Amino acid sequence: MSLPARKDVLFPPRRKAENLPDYSDRVVFDHYMRSGYVPNEVKEFQLLAHHWARLKALRDECLAQRHFLQSKYDPEEARVPAGESDGGEWTSDGDNDADDGSGGAAAALDDAINKLEETADRNKTSRGQCARAVREALFEGGITVTPPAPSPGNRAASAADYGPSFEKAGADIVASAQRDLGPADYPPANYTPQKGDVIVFERFPNHPDGHTAMYSGEQWISDFRQRTPWPNQSEAKNYGPSYKIYRFRQFDD
Repeated sequence: MSLPARKDVLFPPRRKAENLPDYSDRVVFDHYMRSGYVPNEVKEFQLLAHHWARLKALRDECLAQRHFLQSKYDPEEARVPAGESDGGEWTSDGDNDADDGSGGAAAALDDAINKLEETADRNKTSRGQCARAVREALFEGGITVTPPAPSPGNRAASAADYGPSFEKAGADIVASAQRDLGPADYPPANYTPQKGDVIVFERFPNHPDGHTAMYSGEQWISDFRQRTPWPNQSEAKNYGPSYKIYRFRQFDD
């Protein structure tokens, strides 16, 4: 005979709300271990928790996009007078030298790195959200990366699958290393890390989703500050998984 759902299981304390999907997974496991089956209301709770997390992520992304667009909008900036072929478009006011675009690229890159460092300093250690941290940093720098489709059995996209998405967002592969007969080494030949570079590791033992990180100009950072490009120091370095390094043209203008 099944046991009734505990109130604290179906209605977690508010402090757990930010991690509701993981909590709902533990609820399902708890019921299964106690009674041998999972009640329908608990399954529905788990489903709603994951839907809630996706909606919250979408809301956060929309708010970040709005913030970014608002930060770039200046209502006082001069426009071409009405009546001309390009009337109403933004233009230089004529008092300053023409902008060659380099300042904008540098400022956008700084915005991305600042966001990345802010996330890492808040986390202190890895939270298993390297791809999200890098994607949100790029978004802050004006680059929208569409996450790849989740691999079978996963609810979210794996870091190892982000390479094509980075290329579609304007990145080029500037270096790579392949694990063949032995571990892939770092750095690869003729490569010097550049601020804004993004590294993507393939899947490897104990890291079924791979790993990704961005170079801040001083160190590699994912959802935490790394001492090396490897997601963990000894295990990953000793195994030496294959990887590719991407450089975004928007940051390199």
